[in-house]
Amino acid sequence: MIEIYYTGANTQLGVQQDSNLSLGGYVSNTPLQNDIIGNMFSDISYQDTLKIPVKETKAIAIYNAGTTKIRWKIGYKYPENSIFKIEIAVVTIDQSTKSMEKIVDSRATPFYATFQEANIDTTQNIDNSIVIDSIDPAEYFGIWIRRTILSSPTNIVVCPAPIYPSITPQQI
Repeated sequence: MIEIYYTGANTQLGVQQDSNLSLGGYVSNTPLQNDIIGNMFSDISYQDTLKIPVKETKAIAIYNAGTTKIRWKIGYKYPENSIFKIEIAVVTIDQSTKSMEKIVDSRATPFYATFQEANIDTTQNIDNSIVIDSIDPAEYFGIWIRRTILSSPTNIVVCPAPIYPSITPQQI
């Protein structure tokens, strides 16, 4: 069984529940929840699109909670007309300290990571999956995930500033 945890805890296997702080360092004891909006990256905002390309990098820890070695394969399919790309870097975690390289903020790039896309598109015979051949029981490894926003969404709705009626004080 595989378990996925945030990184960025202040102590080895300490609590760290904020995805914005999952920037490497110590592995936390907080599992990454599935089907939660913003569990890794926030929505793409209009402000983000003003600075294209925008890179954000986060780190997670994968743990083999099973009793046998496992083989892990990472791959994903982009949505149609995607305005972003995702790159992955698999790194080691020090098994004694439960830690990995740490970056200062999500705009930084880890020094000891080589990123690559792991995209799959069966319609074009593309399979750039990353395969990790052997993960021992009770072993962690790290994954850096970098999202790069490449272009502005075409359907962004910008709300104008509200217009307030002019109010003039009157004497009573």
